[in-house]
Amino acid sequence: MAVEHLPGKLVVEVGERQAWPFLTFLDTGSGPERELRLYLDTDWLITTPGDVRPAPAGAPDNPLPELARINNRYVVTAVENADESLDVTFDNDLTLRVSGEPTETTIGVPWWLSPWSREPQEEQGNQHDQPHQ
Repeated sequence: MAVEHLPGKLVVEVGERQAWPFLTFLDTGSGPERELRLYLDTDWLITTPGDVRPAPAGAPDNPLPELARINNRYVVTAVENADESLDVTFDNDLTLRVSGEPTETTIGVPWWLSPWSREPQEEQGNQHDQPHQ
């Protein structure tokens, strides 16, 4: 999944798995609904229009309140820059800016997208139709 496919997707969840903050995007436009996650393992920040900070200078100690600002928002643009940083702009004019540089605590790549996954109930089928054992 390339970041260029994120526009039009809705952020339906923000959270933290182990040490990695993440955003979950919902795609409702391609048959059955499906989701993917953006994991962050580097510096990032959320900027407002006109903010001219050059790059993320750190990540919040508690990322969830900051990420909640973009929960339930649609992606307008998403660009992976030449320096491998990521800029995702939302319908409330906020932009998530993710560094392309690892930090001293980065384990692998600075950020990554999970594969698409379908909704659990679609994969499992309707449990009410399954015989009880």
